[in-house]
Amino acid sequence: MFVILVYDAGERRVQKFHRICRRYLTWVQLSVFEGELTGAQLER
Repeated sequence: MFVILVYDAGERRVQKFHRICRRYLTWVQLSVFEGELTGAQLER
């Protein structure tokens, strides 16, 4: 499944959120990621 993820997180959580998203998705812009995810990856 192709996913586009956009987030708005507090200053304390941005780095952690960014690090987790980069494991599974491609970084497009400051708080935008996109990529293919399996059902199991999506549940994590």
